[in-house]
Amino acid sequence: MLAKPQSMPWQDDPYSLLHRLFWNERPVDSEEGVFRIYGVVHLYATSGIHLYAFLETVELWVFPLVEWLKLDLKWMKRAALALALALLAWAWWLQDFRPGFARPLVTFMIRKWGREQGAKFRVLAPLAATLIFDWVFDFGGGKAHYYLAIAGALLALERVERRRSSDTPSPIWTHVALSVGSWILTAPLDLVMHHRISWMTPVYSLLTLPLLAHILYPASLLSLLLTNEIAPTLLRMWQWMMDALVWIADHTPGPVGVTGVGITVAVGFAMAAVVYPRFRAGLIVAALGLRLLLPEPSMIAQLNVQQGDSLLVRTPARAEMVDVGPEIGLRSSDWIEKEFEYSIDHVDAIVLTHLDADHVRGLRRLLPWMRVNCIETAHEHWKVEEGARLAREIEQESPDTKIVSSGCFQSGTLAWLRSQTDRHSGNDLMAGVVIPLAQDRVYLGLGDGDQSQEIEFAHKFSDALAMFPHRIWKLGHHGSKYSSGPEFLAWLRPERIWLSVGRKNAYHHPHPSTLERLAGLREWLTFDFQRTDVDGDLTAKISQPSRFSTREK
Repeated sequence: MLAKPQSMPWQDDPYSLLHRLFWNERPVDSEEGVFRIYGVVHLYATSGIHLYAFLETVELWVFPLVEWLKLDLKWMKRAALALALALLAWAWWLQDFRPGFARPLVTFMIRKWGREQGAKFRVLAPLAATLIFDWVFDFGGGKAHYYLAIAGALLALERVERRRSSDTPSPIWTHVALSVGSWILTAPLDLVMHHRISWMTPVYSLLTLPLLAHILYPASLLSLLLTNEIAPTLLRMWQWMMDALVWIADHTPGPVGVTGVGITVAVGFAMAAVVYPRFRAGLIVAALGLRLLLPEPSMIAQLNVQQGDSLLVRTPARAEMVDVGPEIGLRSSDWIEKEFEYSIDHVDAIVLTHLDADHVRGLRRLLPWMRVNCIETAHEHWKVEEGARLAREIEQESPDTKIVSSGCFQSGTLAWLRSQTDRHSGNDLMAGVVIPLAQDRVYLGLGDGDQSQEIEFAHKFSDALAMFPHRIWKLGHHGSKYSSGPEFLAWLRPERIWLSVGRKNAYHHPHPSTLERLAGLREWLTFDFQRTDVDGDLTAKISQPSRFSTREK
């Protein structure tokens, strides 16, 4: 009995591409999400387009054999279909018959069977049948992108076939139709859902689909079938293709991020173009021009980084952060999503309030994919072992990032406050941050500061905060019992309280005593209470220019 091949070692598949395609596996630290964001979707079989291209391509393989044997064209089509389905059945077996793999097969077979029987159904009828099949057997998530991709690909193929008056157009036109068609309908969905357009997707698809469909995918299947492993030569070819793709992605403009304002403007001009088709070109140019002229709204965002802290401060001139959360809070792809969501392409400054892992280790995920100009924390922090190790990691991952102890953060006031308790965990020195916002509102944060540091915070900023009656307080230390003391809260009188905390975290934050203090505060003060584990990112607008820019030393 034929034994199923074993997965290859991960070091032989650094992009986890082959594990994803043939075994439906991925390592924990896989950056597949990054490739999806940048538009390299077909390589990961997210839409089945490469399988569809492969099925179409097998027919071309069989043509010479049929002509040499002088067989009828009808037999050629049947032999091609049988060979293609046999190879894909093998691939399906390797993936333990993953249901989603059946989507392109069902669509393809319905379309082919209908064509051979002379059916005159509409072009999207096979897709509608697959949708019903999918609904009955519950194939799982990702359906919106998949069906839009397949619908666009089928429409494009139909258009190409009609123009060329042939059921089997040339491979070049087939790949062009699949590459462009599978993207054209998913792009608006990405625009609305993720505020981005991966405009290079058709280019990546066209560069890879011919090699993938004609050579690598079928040859790898045959290699697995005959030798129980993927031949070393094929492994090198897969590696070369992915390296080339990464190089191209690194040297071409990435996805275009579009804010909600930009989407609104684009939709408005699109509707106008439909009503006034004579002025369509001018309206498109005007929409693009107006989109470039519209300033991005200044804002802060307490990011949902699970159990940790991270604040983004974005103005038209700068993008800065206070802490970056834990390493496992956001993946690299999640940071890129934030980049598009908040329309930033780099970070000018990052302030680390202290060196706890849930505040600084997110740099390991952020730095490889985001340019950071400088990182600041207290001079004492850089001198300890953890700080020195962090500095070495930063220099290795991002040599151009400056490591400083002052002068980096410019969005508000920064002061270093020392604990009056016997803390020896490295948190005895904590950064207190004050950032002016819109409408006499101010943001206040103190990392994992304890109640003694909060009292020092109140003494230092008491006079300066008098001009800001509306205050947002980022609850200290994720709501632990050692922070947000009653005396400090009575002085602060916050209008909003934000809690940055992970859902069902191992530390059981926020502590019941902290929630009791907040409940007591509600008896005489009205305030909004929001938490990142429930409400996601927490945002507020910033006024320009700032009325409170004096930096505390």
